[in-house]
Amino acid sequence: MDGTGASGGLATRDDSAPLQARLRDATQFPDSSILANTLFSKPTIMNDVFWDNRAGYINATGGVSGITALDANSWDMGAADLSGVLSPINSVVQTPLGTLGTDGGSASVRSDNPVFKSPYDVAVNILALRTYPGFRQAVIVALIVPPSLMGDYHLLNTTSPAYGRGTGSVRVRWGATTQTNAWVYTVPAPNKDIDGNNRPSGNGVNARYDAGSDQFQP
Repeated sequence: MDGTGASGGLATRDDSAPLQARLRDATQFPDSSILANTLFSKPTIMNDVFWDNRAGYINATGGVSGITALDANSWDMGAADLSGVLSPINSVVQTPLGTLGTDGGSASVRSDNPVFKSPYDVAVNILALRTYPGFRQAVIVALIVPPSLMGDYHLLNTTSPAYGRGTGSVRVRWGATTQTNAWVYTVPAPNKDIDGNNRPSGNGVNARYDAGSDQFQP
């Protein structure tokens, strides 16, 4: 996956029994035994920005905690059932929870504020209602408002840690480095950003890929 911006975390989990059985069956999928060693869905995460994603939970008093600015429980990505960890590269990720290592699995990962033009702080109110089993509504009401009121997630300027953080491609390898039949392929970055602007900016040694969905335009 590439350029997700900052809207929503990434959750994965263990493979289903039928899928895992197929991955172990080399007659159906050549060299599948290599993939079978990974027991959960593990996407390639490159050139992304994950920021200010909050995971709420029911607290001891029956209310919801972890979703306001005062008690934010930051959670960007990971396996919901703790079956494994993810390895983002060339990205900006707020918290390393659920990732490989304290730096997100790669020195190319930063944990600094991505510096958007006008981020929008989402608020959620959980109201009690006695007709619901837990006295908490499971209904989400969405309001249609002008785009100007929903924030501007373009990069503010060249000081953003997402600026130049991306890469043109990443080489993915499934299997040990000493394994002769390892499954290896290259994942390229998209050549357009969310606005249709070209990626990269510049050419040759000056080519620049920004992390996230926006390629900064001066």
